[in-house]
Amino acid sequence: MKIQLDFTDHDNLLLDIREALFITLLKAELMDSEMSLERSYHKDDKAMFKANIKACKVLLTYYTAEVDPEWKS
Repeated sequence: MKIQLDFTDHDNLLLDIREALFITLLKAELMDSEMSLERSYHKDDKAMFKANIKACKVLLTYYTAEVDPEWKS
């Protein structure tokens, strides 16, 4: 499958779409990492998932300029 979008005259629109997609992917990564953290047993895995969760929260706070109460911890 190939999807092609051409927004040559609307650069701001393309930036908005990219930002929205990036935020959506960050939220999905955060949720996946939180679920994986709950299922993991090894201390190295737990440390990796905790670091990933922290990074996702920092980026989401930066890109959305808001702090979701669920992101605190």
